[in-house]
Amino acid sequence: MSSELPRPLRGIIPPLVTPLNPDGSLDLPGLDRLIDMLLQAGVHGLFPLGTTGEAPHLGRGLRAEFLGHVARITRGRVPVLAGITDSSVDEAAWMAARAADAGCDAVVFAAPHYYPMTQGELTGYAFSLAKRLPLPFVIYNIPFCTRDYFEFDAVRRIADLPGCLGVKDSTGDMDFYQSLVGAFRDRADLTVLMGPEERLWDAVMMGGHGAVTGGANLAPELFTGIYAAAVANKPEDAAPLIARSQIISNRIYSVLPERSGYFRGLKCAMEMRGICAGGLAAPFEPIAGEPRERIRRALIDAGLL
Repeated sequence: MSSELPRPLRGIIPPLVTPLNPDGSLDLPGLDRLIDMLLQAGVHGLFPLGTTGEAPHLGRGLRAEFLGHVARITRGRVPVLAGITDSSVDEAAWMAARAADAGCDAVVFAAPHYYPMTQGELTGYAFSLAKRLPLPFVIYNIPFCTRDYFEFDAVRRIADLPGCLGVKDSTGDMDFYQSLVGAFRDRADLTVLMGPEERLWDAVMMGGHGAVTGGANLAPELFTGIYAAAVANKPEDAAPLIARSQIISNRIYSVLPERSGYFRGLKCAMEMRGICAGGLAAPFEPIAGEPRERIRRALIDAGLL
């Protein structure tokens, strides 16, 4: 049974890591531990099959299986927002149907990748897909991965579609984020969520509704704490939590020079904490050697090991 979907969505909605065994199968005990840890820490929703979940590198069958397990373990305690990003409207719609079958509450999609697209083409993609969605949806800006993203006017047009819940923005452009918050200030049904977790405090101070924080997979209490302190406007409560979260950003995500270092470092740290197995989707490989030792030291310094 799905949870009642609040409007707007607020709080910390972690982009779930996809726990994988070394053979590429799902680590189901690890997924149980992960979701139970997140819910006990007071997260406000779950976002499986996003960038942090390595979704583009997972087969459609495994993605559908994963959504079923996430919904089953969550049992409607918080909303589940399933990632369906794809360059094909048909494939994204197929994944949305699987999300609905699994009992998810909403879907999330970013701009299609591969071909560069105009804002008119991006809007057309969103309009075409929205007509075929069985669930409400959030649009997702992440130009780091897709190159193109939904700019201000496109977001405004898409937000008027039936079923649109709002936008998650990972552009890193705080002026752009502020413009979105301002545009939807009088729309109580629409959410504006921050992507980069390092901007969580700033986002809430600007009037945003929360954040999709990858680090919550590792230490959810840091991010639910920062969010609560921001809502209460208590910077003195947030400061020590922010300092610890910055160790994750500065020393775990960046432990490798490759761009894949973010989710590889995160998974390595989660394995060290005993949360889940550290397997990765092909072609990525687990971190070993000296970088792994640096992650261990970062966890100790952050009070997480």
